[in-house]
Amino acid sequence: MIKLNVSHKEKDLVKALHARWDKESKSWYIPDGVDYHPFQKWIDPKTYQSLETPLSIDDVLLQYQKTVASALSSFQTVVIVGDVCRIFSAETNKNSYTIFDLTNGPSAKQRIYVYVDQKLNISLDTRVKVTGTLGVYDGKLQIKASDILPVDEPTAFKSTLIQWKRDYPSMNGLQKKKIGIRFNRIGVIAPKESAGYNDFITLIGEKFEVKLLSDVMTAESMSQRIQELDQKDLDCICIVRGGGSIYDFLDFNHPKLIQTIYEARHPIAIGVGHSTDELACNDYADLAAITPSTLAKTLISIKWNSINKKEKPLNLIGGTKKPSYTELLEENAHLKSELNYLKELYELETKRKKGIFSRLFS
Repeated sequence: MIKLNVSHKEKDLVKALHARWDKESKSWYIPDGVDYHPFQKWIDPKTYQSLETPLSIDDVLLQYQKTVASALSSFQTVVIVGDVCRIFSAETNKNSYTIFDLTNGPSAKQRIYVYVDQKLNISLDTRVKVTGTLGVYDGKLQIKASDILPVDEPTAFKSTLIQWKRDYPSMNGLQKKKIGIRFNRIGVIAPKESAGYNDFITLIGEKFEVKLLSDVMTAESMSQRIQELDQKDLDCICIVRGGGSIYDFLDFNHPKLIQTIYEARHPIAIGVGHSTDELACNDYADLAAITPSTLAKTLISIKWNSINKKEKPLNLIGGTKKPSYTELLEENAHLKSELNYLKELYELETKRKKGIFSRLFS
Protein backbone atom coordinates (compact mmCIF):
# COMPACT_ATOMS: atom_id res chain seq x y z
CA MET A 1 0.00 0.00 0.00
CA ILE A 2 1.43 3.39 -1.06
CA LYS A 3 0.14 6.54 0.68
CA LEU A 4 -0.61 9.67 -1.36
CA ASN A 5 -0.45 13.39 -0.55
CA VAL A 6 -3.71 14.57 -2.11
CA SER A 7 -5.48 17.92 -1.64
CA HIS A 8 -9.24 18.07 -1.27
CA LYS A 9 -9.58 19.55 -4.79
CA GLU A 10 -7.71 16.59 -6.34
CA LYS A 11 -9.53 13.75 -4.58
CA ASP A 12 -11.79 13.08 -7.57
CA LEU A 13 -8.72 12.73 -9.83
CA VAL A 14 -7.04 10.03 -7.73
CA LYS A 15 -10.38 8.32 -7.16
CA ALA A 16 -10.83 8.05 -10.93
CA LEU A 17 -7.39 6.39 -11.08
CA HIS A 18 -8.66 3.74 -8.59
CA ALA A 19 -7.02 5.13 -5.46
CA ARG A 20 -8.81 4.39 -2.17
CA TRP A 21 -9.52 6.33 1.03
CA ASP A 22 -8.19 5.01 4.38
CA LYS A 23 -10.49 6.12 7.20
CA GLU A 24 -7.99 5.43 10.00
CA SER A 25 -5.06 7.40 8.56
CA LYS A 26 -7.44 9.77 6.73
CA SER A 27 -5.38 9.63 3.55
CA TRP A 28 -5.63 8.30 0.02
CA TYR A 29 -3.53 5.27 -1.00
CA ILE A 30 -2.77 3.04 -4.00
CA PRO A 31 -4.11 -0.48 -3.49
CA ASP A 32 -2.02 -3.53 -4.39
CA GLY A 33 -2.19 -4.47 -8.05
CA VAL A 34 -2.77 -0.89 -9.29
CA ASP A 35 -0.02 0.77 -11.35
CA TYR A 36 1.59 3.55 -9.31
CA HIS A 37 3.06 5.51 -12.26
CA PRO A 38 -0.06 7.70 -12.89
CA PHE A 39 0.17 8.87 -9.22
CA GLN A 40 3.73 10.25 -9.42
CA LYS A 41 2.74 13.85 -8.49
CA TRP A 42 1.07 12.67 -5.23
CA ILE A 43 3.78 10.22 -4.09
CA ASP A 44 6.54 11.34 -1.73
CA PRO A 45 9.80 11.65 -3.79
CA LYS A 46 11.71 9.36 -1.40
CA THR A 47 9.00 6.72 -1.67
CA TYR A 48 8.95 7.00 -5.47
CA GLN A 49 12.73 6.50 -5.71
CA SER A 50 12.48 3.29 -3.69
CA LEU A 51 9.74 2.07 -6.01
CA GLU A 52 12.04 2.49 -9.02
CA THR A 53 14.68 0.13 -7.53
CA PRO A 54 15.11 -2.80 -9.96
CA LEU A 55 13.64 -6.11 -8.84
CA SER A 56 15.03 -9.55 -9.49
CA ILE A 57 13.14 -11.91 -11.80
CA ASP A 58 12.33 -14.14 -8.82
CA ASP A 59 10.78 -11.18 -6.95
CA VAL A 60 8.64 -10.27 -9.97
CA LEU A 61 7.43 -13.85 -10.39
CA LEU A 62 6.68 -14.08 -6.66
CA GLN A 63 4.60 -10.88 -6.72
CA TYR A 64 2.80 -12.06 -9.86
CA GLN A 65 2.06 -15.43 -8.31
CA LYS A 66 0.63 -13.90 -5.13
CA THR A 67 -1.55 -11.41 -7.02
CA VAL A 68 -2.95 -13.86 -9.58
CA ALA A 69 -3.36 -16.73 -7.11
CA SER A 70 -5.55 -14.59 -4.87
CA ALA A 71 -7.63 -13.47 -7.83
CA LEU A 72 -8.17 -17.08 -8.91
CA SER A 73 -9.35 -18.32 -5.54
CA SER A 74 -13.03 -17.75 -6.39
CA PHE A 75 -13.02 -19.90 -9.57
CA GLN A 76 -10.82 -22.97 -9.48
CA THR A 77 -12.38 -25.14 -12.19
CA VAL A 78 -12.36 -23.92 -15.79
CA VAL A 79 -13.33 -25.24 -19.22
CA ILE A 80 -11.36 -23.81 -22.13
CA VAL A 81 -11.08 -24.47 -25.89
CA GLY A 82 -7.79 -23.81 -27.66
CA ASP A 83 -5.25 -25.02 -30.20
CA VAL A 84 -2.25 -27.16 -29.22
CA CYS A 85 0.87 -25.26 -30.34
CA ARG A 86 3.60 -26.98 -28.29
CA ILE A 87 3.65 -30.40 -26.64
CA PHE A 88 5.97 -32.65 -24.64
CA SER A 89 5.37 -36.09 -23.09
CA ALA A 90 7.60 -38.10 -20.77
CA GLU A 91 7.42 -41.40 -18.94
CA THR A 92 9.58 -42.69 -16.10
CA ASN A 93 9.46 -45.63 -13.71
CA LYS A 94 7.66 -43.50 -11.11
CA ASN A 95 5.28 -41.40 -13.17
CA SER A 96 4.30 -40.12 -16.60
CA TYR A 97 3.00 -36.75 -17.71
CA THR A 98 2.17 -34.54 -20.69
CA ILE A 99 2.51 -30.78 -20.92
CA PHE A 100 1.30 -28.61 -23.78
CA ASP A 101 0.52 -24.98 -24.61
CA LEU A 102 -2.85 -23.75 -25.83
CA THR A 103 -3.36 -20.71 -28.02
CA ASN A 104 -6.25 -19.06 -29.86
CA GLY A 105 -4.03 -17.19 -32.35
CA PRO A 106 -1.94 -18.58 -35.21
CA SER A 107 1.11 -16.60 -34.10
CA ALA A 108 1.06 -18.53 -30.79
CA LYS A 109 2.27 -15.52 -28.79
CA GLN A 110 -0.28 -15.86 -25.99
CA ARG A 111 -0.42 -19.28 -24.42
CA ILE A 112 -1.88 -21.15 -21.47
CA TYR A 113 0.17 -23.96 -19.99
CA VAL A 114 -1.63 -27.31 -19.51
CA TYR A 115 -0.38 -30.21 -17.37
CA VAL A 116 -1.75 -33.78 -17.43
CA ASP A 117 -0.48 -36.49 -15.07
CA GLN A 118 -0.43 -39.17 -17.77
CA LYS A 119 1.20 -39.68 -21.16
CA LEU A 120 -1.06 -38.64 -24.05
CA ASN A 121 -0.57 -38.76 -27.80
CA ILE A 122 -1.83 -35.36 -28.97
CA SER A 123 -0.90 -33.87 -32.33
CA LEU A 124 0.20 -30.30 -32.89
CA ASP A 125 -2.38 -27.96 -34.40
CA THR A 126 -5.27 -29.90 -32.85
CA ARG A 127 -8.23 -28.06 -31.30
CA VAL A 128 -9.11 -29.44 -27.86
CA LYS A 129 -11.50 -28.79 -24.97
CA VAL A 130 -9.74 -28.84 -21.61
CA THR A 131 -11.41 -29.11 -18.18
CA GLY A 132 -9.23 -28.61 -15.12
CA THR A 133 -8.05 -26.50 -12.21
CA LEU A 134 -6.62 -23.07 -12.98
CA GLY A 135 -3.66 -21.88 -10.96
CA VAL A 136 -0.18 -20.38 -11.15
CA TYR A 137 3.00 -22.41 -11.49
CA ASP A 138 6.46 -20.79 -11.73
CA GLY A 139 4.83 -17.46 -12.54
CA LYS A 140 2.76 -18.88 -15.43
CA LEU A 141 -0.94 -19.58 -15.72
CA GLN A 142 -1.46 -23.32 -15.63
CA ILE A 143 -4.40 -25.67 -15.98
CA LYS A 144 -4.05 -29.05 -14.28
CA ALA A 145 -6.31 -30.96 -16.64
CA SER A 146 -8.80 -33.61 -15.55
CA ASP A 147 -10.39 -34.11 -18.98
CA ILE A 148 -9.24 -33.42 -22.57
CA LEU A 149 -11.44 -33.92 -25.61
CA PRO A 150 -10.76 -33.22 -29.31
CA VAL A 151 -12.98 -30.55 -30.91
CA ASP A 152 -14.18 -31.07 -34.47
CA GLU A 153 -13.33 -27.53 -35.62
CA PRO A 154 -10.46 -26.08 -37.67
CA THR A 155 -7.71 -24.51 -35.61
CA ALA A 156 -6.92 -20.80 -35.92
CA PHE A 157 -3.79 -21.84 -37.83
CA LYS A 158 -5.76 -23.85 -40.41
CA SER A 159 -8.42 -21.13 -40.70
CA THR A 160 -5.71 -18.56 -41.42
CA LEU A 161 -4.22 -20.72 -44.18
CA ILE A 162 -7.64 -21.24 -45.77
CA GLN A 163 -8.21 -17.48 -45.81
CA TRP A 164 -4.76 -16.75 -47.23
CA LYS A 165 -5.07 -19.29 -50.06
CA ARG A 166 -7.82 -17.19 -51.60
CA ASP A 167 -5.24 -14.46 -52.26
CA TYR A 168 -2.58 -16.69 -53.85
CA PRO A 169 -1.64 -16.18 -57.52
CA SER A 170 -3.11 -18.71 -59.93
CA MET A 171 -1.06 -21.87 -60.36
CA ASN A 172 -2.33 -22.07 -63.94
CA GLY A 173 -0.19 -19.12 -65.00
CA LEU A 174 2.86 -20.22 -63.00
CA GLN A 175 6.00 -20.78 -65.08
CA LYS A 176 8.96 -22.31 -63.28
CA LYS A 177 12.33 -20.67 -63.94
CA LYS A 178 15.24 -23.02 -64.62
CA ILE A 179 18.70 -22.60 -63.16
CA GLY A 180 21.01 -22.10 -66.14
CA ILE A 181 24.29 -23.72 -67.09
CA ARG A 182 26.28 -20.80 -65.65
CA PHE A 183 25.67 -21.43 -61.98
CA ASN A 184 28.01 -20.00 -59.36
CA ARG A 185 26.58 -16.97 -57.51
CA ILE A 186 23.69 -17.52 -55.08
CA GLY A 187 21.87 -15.19 -52.71
CA VAL A 188 20.86 -16.69 -49.36
CA ILE A 189 18.11 -15.40 -47.05
CA ALA A 190 18.42 -17.08 -43.65
CA PRO A 191 18.64 -16.43 -39.91
CA LYS A 192 22.41 -16.12 -39.55
CA GLU A 193 24.23 -18.75 -37.45
CA SER A 194 21.08 -20.86 -37.14
CA ALA A 195 21.36 -24.66 -37.31
CA GLY A 196 19.66 -24.83 -40.71
CA TYR A 197 21.91 -22.13 -42.18
CA ASN A 198 25.05 -23.76 -40.73
CA ASP A 199 24.11 -27.15 -42.23
CA PHE A 200 23.48 -25.51 -45.60
CA ILE A 201 26.74 -23.53 -45.67
CA THR A 202 28.81 -26.47 -44.40
CA LEU A 203 27.67 -28.61 -47.33
CA ILE A 204 27.96 -25.77 -49.85
CA GLY A 205 31.53 -25.11 -48.73
CA GLU A 206 33.42 -22.98 -51.25
CA LYS A 207 31.58 -24.37 -54.26
CA PHE A 208 29.52 -21.18 -54.65
CA GLU A 209 29.94 -17.46 -54.20
CA VAL A 210 27.37 -16.64 -51.49
CA LYS A 211 25.64 -13.33 -50.82
CA LEU A 212 23.97 -13.64 -47.38
CA LEU A 213 21.14 -11.44 -46.14
CA SER A 214 20.33 -12.58 -42.58
CA ASP A 215 16.83 -11.82 -41.41
CA VAL A 216 14.07 -12.43 -38.84
CA MET A 217 12.20 -14.47 -41.48
CA THR A 218 8.82 -12.73 -41.42
CA ALA A 219 6.80 -12.59 -44.64
CA GLU A 220 7.40 -8.83 -44.92
CA SER A 221 11.17 -8.99 -44.36
CA MET A 222 11.72 -12.02 -46.63
CA SER A 223 9.79 -10.29 -49.42
CA GLN A 224 12.00 -7.21 -49.08
CA ARG A 225 15.17 -9.34 -49.15
CA ILE A 226 14.03 -11.18 -52.28
CA GLN A 227 13.37 -7.86 -54.01
CA GLU A 228 16.85 -6.59 -52.98
CA LEU A 229 18.64 -9.70 -54.25
CA ASP A 230 16.52 -9.72 -57.40
CA GLN A 231 18.35 -6.54 -58.49
CA LYS A 232 21.80 -8.18 -58.25
CA ASP A 233 23.74 -10.38 -60.68
CA LEU A 234 22.96 -13.81 -59.23
CA ASP A 235 22.12 -17.24 -60.57
CA CYS A 236 19.66 -18.20 -57.84
CA ILE A 237 18.06 -16.89 -54.61
CA CYS A 238 17.80 -19.37 -51.73
CA ILE A 239 15.55 -19.18 -48.66
CA VAL A 240 16.89 -21.37 -45.85
CA ARG A 241 15.57 -22.12 -42.37
CA GLY A 242 15.95 -25.10 -40.03
CA GLY A 243 13.30 -26.96 -38.07
CA GLY A 244 10.69 -25.69 -35.64
CA SER A 245 7.01 -25.99 -34.86
CA ILE A 246 4.40 -25.47 -37.55
CA TYR A 247 3.66 -22.08 -36.01
CA ASP A 248 7.24 -21.00 -36.72
CA PHE A 249 6.56 -21.56 -40.43
CA LEU A 250 3.29 -19.64 -40.69
CA ASP A 251 4.88 -16.71 -42.57
CA PHE A 252 6.15 -19.08 -45.26
CA ASN A 253 2.50 -19.41 -46.31
CA HIS A 254 1.74 -15.67 -46.33
CA PRO A 255 0.26 -14.23 -49.57
CA LYS A 256 2.80 -11.39 -49.64
CA LEU A 257 5.74 -13.81 -49.71
CA ILE A 258 4.03 -16.05 -52.26
CA GLN A 259 3.36 -13.08 -54.56
CA THR A 260 7.00 -11.93 -54.31
CA ILE A 261 8.28 -15.41 -55.18
CA TYR A 262 5.83 -15.53 -58.09
CA GLU A 263 7.06 -12.19 -59.50
CA ALA A 264 10.81 -12.67 -58.87
CA ARG A 265 13.15 -12.35 -61.84
CA HIS A 266 15.66 -14.89 -60.48
CA PRO A 267 14.92 -18.56 -59.76
CA ILE A 268 13.86 -19.05 -56.12
CA ALA A 269 15.12 -22.15 -54.28
CA ILE A 270 13.68 -23.07 -50.87
CA GLY A 271 14.99 -25.42 -48.18
CA VAL A 272 12.86 -24.83 -45.09
CA GLY A 273 11.85 -26.96 -42.12
CA HIS A 274 11.45 -30.72 -41.94
CA SER A 275 10.60 -33.32 -44.56
CA THR A 276 6.99 -33.44 -43.28
CA ASP A 277 6.28 -29.69 -43.51
CA GLU A 278 3.89 -28.69 -46.31
CA LEU A 279 4.45 -25.01 -47.13
CA ALA A 280 2.75 -22.91 -49.81
CA CYS A 281 6.05 -21.26 -50.73
CA ASN A 282 7.35 -24.64 -51.92
CA ASP A 283 4.56 -24.86 -54.52
CA TYR A 284 5.55 -21.52 -56.07
CA ALA A 285 9.33 -21.90 -55.78
CA ASP A 286 11.38 -22.87 -58.82
CA LEU A 287 13.27 -25.41 -56.72
CA ALA A 288 12.03 -26.82 -53.40
CA ALA A 289 13.89 -29.23 -51.11
CA ILE A 290 12.55 -30.90 -47.99
CA THR A 291 15.38 -29.67 -45.71
CA PRO A 292 18.24 -27.11 -45.90
CA SER A 293 20.75 -29.96 -46.24
CA THR A 294 18.82 -31.48 -49.14
CA LEU A 295 18.73 -28.11 -50.90
CA ALA A 296 22.51 -27.78 -50.58
CA LYS A 297 23.00 -31.27 -52.06
CA THR A 298 20.59 -30.52 -54.90
CA LEU A 299 22.42 -27.28 -55.79
CA ILE A 300 25.74 -29.13 -55.78
CA SER A 301 24.22 -31.77 -58.05
CA ILE A 302 22.96 -29.10 -60.48
CA LYS A 303 26.37 -27.46 -60.59
CA TRP A 304 28.11 -30.81 -61.07
CA ASN A 305 25.85 -31.59 -64.01
CA SER A 306 26.37 -28.14 -65.54
CA ILE A 307 30.16 -28.46 -65.29
CA ASN A 308 30.10 -31.81 -67.07
CA LYS A 309 28.01 -30.34 -69.92
CA LYS A 310 30.81 -27.90 -70.76
CA GLU A 311 33.50 -28.81 -73.27
CA LYS A 312 36.63 -30.02 -71.51
CA PRO A 313 39.91 -31.60 -72.68
CA LEU A 314 39.55 -35.36 -72.69
CA ASN A 315 42.07 -37.93 -71.55
CA LEU A 316 41.74 -40.44 -74.33
CA ILE A 317 42.81 -44.06 -74.20
CA GLY A 318 41.78 -46.03 -77.27
CA GLY A 319 39.27 -43.31 -78.18
CA THR A 320 37.42 -43.62 -74.81
CA LYS A 321 37.25 -40.84 -72.22
CA LYS A 322 39.17 -41.65 -69.06
CA PRO A 323 37.82 -39.62 -66.09
CA SER A 324 40.34 -38.11 -63.72
CA TYR A 325 40.55 -39.12 -60.05
CA THR A 326 38.97 -35.80 -59.02
CA GLU A 327 36.08 -36.30 -61.43
CA LEU A 328 35.48 -39.78 -60.03
CA LEU A 329 35.33 -38.37 -56.49
CA GLU A 330 32.85 -35.70 -57.61
CA GLU A 331 30.69 -38.27 -59.37
CA ASN A 332 30.73 -40.51 -56.29
CA ALA A 333 29.66 -37.60 -54.06
CA HIS A 334 26.92 -36.75 -56.55
CA LEU A 335 25.56 -40.31 -56.59
CA LYS A 336 25.56 -40.45 -52.78
CA SER A 337 23.66 -37.16 -52.66
CA GLU A 338 21.05 -38.48 -55.11
CA LEU A 339 20.66 -41.68 -53.07
CA ASN A 340 20.12 -39.75 -49.80
CA TYR A 341 17.61 -37.50 -51.53
CA LEU A 342 15.60 -40.49 -52.78
CA LYS A 343 15.66 -42.01 -49.28
CA GLU A 344 14.28 -38.79 -47.77
CA LEU A 345 11.52 -38.67 -50.38
CA TYR A 346 10.61 -42.28 -49.59
CA GLU A 347 10.45 -41.53 -45.85
CA LEU A 348 8.30 -38.46 -46.55
CA GLU A 349 5.78 -40.48 -48.60
CA THR A 350 5.71 -43.18 -45.91
CA LYS A 351 4.90 -40.63 -43.19
CA ARG A 352 2.17 -39.01 -45.28
CA LYS A 353 0.33 -42.33 -45.60
CA LYS A 354 -0.39 -42.45 -41.85
CA GLY A 355 -4.03 -41.85 -40.98
CA ILE A 356 -5.33 -38.93 -38.96
CA PHE A 357 -6.53 -41.11 -36.09
CA SER A 358 -3.06 -42.50 -35.49
CA ARG A 359 -1.84 -38.89 -35.09
CA LEU A 360 -4.50 -37.92 -32.54
CA PHE A 361 -5.09 -39.47 -29.14
CA SER A 362 -3.80 -42.83 -28.05
